[in-house]
Amino acid sequence: MKDLIKELEKYLKLLNVKQLYTDPGHKDAKNWLAEVNALLKTSRRYSYKKFTSLSQHLYPSIPIETRKHAAEQIDVYIRQIIAQYKREYLIQERSQVKNKDDKIDEIRVFISYSSLNKKGAGEIKRWLSKFGFNVFLAHDDIRPSLEWQKVIIDNLKACHVFIPIITPEFNESKWTDQESGMAFITSKLIIPVSVDNGPNPHGFLSVYQALKFKSKELEKECIKIVKAIKNEQRCAPIVLDLLIKSLKKARSYASSEWRTSLISEFDSFTKKQFDLILETAISNNQIHFADRSRKDLQNLIKQHPKLVNSALLKQLNNTDENFKFG
Repeated sequence: MKDLIKELEKYLKLLNVKQLYTDPGHKDAKNWLAEVNALLKTSRRYSYKKFTSLSQHLYPSIPIETRKHAAEQIDVYIRQIIAQYKREYLIQERSQVKNKDDKIDEIRVFISYSSLNKKGAGEIKRWLSKFGFNVFLAHDDIRPSLEWQKVIIDNLKACHVFIPIITPEFNESKWTDQESGMAFITSKLIIPVSVDNGPNPHGFLSVYQALKFKSKELEKECIKIVKAIKNEQRCAPIVLDLLIKSLKKARSYASSEWRTSLISEFDSFTKKQFDLILETAISNNQIHFADRSRKDLQNLIKQHPKLVNSALLKQLNNTDENFKFG
């Protein structure tokens, strides 16, 4: 990406906006368009498509005012692409320089939200807490005392995951902007959440794709957050431990099924983790009688035969004489 940024910056310096709309047939203008077009085509499809769309308004037969607008838009667009790529490159660099030996024994989550969205933020905290995450809710739109500022800063520094609840009210708050900036600068795992077709992330967060949430399906939607945290390398082992422990809390077929479904997405387990999965499935009938959980457990046993404790498997099979887990 670093080389791509350098190439785009080179072409930006060579860009002659006036020539582009007054004499689009000129050799230099045609070559510039063709070379930038080829460069974007090899990088990202959406960048290439938008650039091509703007370029189509530069034909000599098109009115000069339209050509002028298109040329100016191309100038702005190239600058936007460079800025976006620089942000993404910065995130990659920060991710790579993280200390790989920085082990964690819990996952601390910081939720940033507008006070006008306090109820929804509280619901998200409640569901994430069920997974075993240590969740802190930031306060918004209140002029904080120095002590409260310290609490917020300390929790931001200590968190592993930063979840901004993106709403129109969030985007209007200067305080949430500051929280987002601190999370970005300190290289937190940032997972923006946009509720009920809310706005896109802006400012420091604009480089991130927000998870789309439906407020009426928060339990189901919070699973998206868990999956996003799971994909962070150093968080994955902790997420697995939390999910296995949360199996004991399953009080319905549905709640056991989304837990076993998430657990089945992991590729590796310790012997202790696998034993705990089987022991919990034996003791909790909301797991061993749930159709989807049964299939998840069956697949796990098939995929990891060396981890299966035969005595535990026998007990699990005895929970239902009409179904064999392995």
